Amino acid sequence: MYLFHIPHSGLLLLEEFMGDYLIPTSELFNNMFEYADLFVNELYIKPCKKHGSVINPYSRLLFDPERFFDDNLEPMSKN
Repeated sequence: MYLFHIPHSGLLLLEEFMGDYLIPTSELFNNMFEYADLFVNELYIKPCKKHGSVINPYSRLLFDPERFFDDNLEPMSKN
């Protein structure tokens, strides 16, 4: 049995949180596409259907399921 975890292919941003972003909407959408793993969910659609999957529909700019709550533990936050 396999389980495919696809955490960063989503592009969904919720309207209720749009006011929380401090950058212009156009820049937010550019970043959203730049930081997404576009089409990974489509690339693995056959094995996902066969074995099961967890696919995050939200943009990682709204919700990143792999990010630590404490930024000091997050490898990607280090310079």
